[in-house]
Amino acid sequence: MDVSKDLVKMLVKDLAAAMDMKETVEDLAFNDLIDKTEAAEQLMMSLNTMKLVLEEEGPQKRVIMEVVTAEESNLLWMAMGKRSADRLALPFQVMKAFYLFGAEIEGAVLYSCKNFERKAKLYVRKGDGNEFALDLRLADALILTLLAGAPFYAKEALLSAQQRSLESVERYDEDLKMELLRIMPVEDLQREIDSAIRHEKYEYAETVRKIMNQKKQKKNNL
Repeated sequence: MDVSKDLVKMLVKDLAAAMDMKETVEDLAFNDLIDKTEAAEQLMMSLNTMKLVLEEEGPQKRVIMEVVTAEESNLLWMAMGKRSADRLALPFQVMKAFYLFGAEIEGAVLYSCKNFERKAKLYVRKGDGNEFALDLRLADALILTLLAGAPFYAKEALLSAQQRSLESVERYDEDLKMELLRIMPVEDLQREIDSAIRHEKYEYAETVRKIMNQKKQKKNNL
């Protein structure tokens, strides 16, 4: 694996709930929550998504944010040694297979973000000395590098293009909300629009409508 100057080493900065559950259900009583499908679905979404923040090791402390599922976050906690490992989980089985074949993970490089999906190349050195690369999603590549104790890098150009500043909490939360909206099904986006209009949040409703139309256009082009 060639570690050139255009690669920036990244570390896990934070892994936490993506949405504030208390804010999601506001002041609803339990019976109200059960009766209101919209609030219940928002609650389930908040429980099933986590925010992953990777921070640059260098002085600039630039960050990349990713929304991950509860299952992915659980595997990340295991890989970081903060939860009991499930040796039957797929990443552990992959590591076992690499070990049996004399292969070793050298590191991973986050190189692409297209259609809101971040991709990384996982570099593996085989027992005969030859290297090969696997194309994986960010979370999968990160989990395997954490298990192997190998470095995780981001392309400088990608990091610069997606720079986030944690100094502005309001902007950070807004970016997170946009990330969540982009992974929501069209039906949920329509409910989000309806809710925004009821609460007279017309500018937000228009933003969600644009995202929904983009998703519809993309589906029609398939």
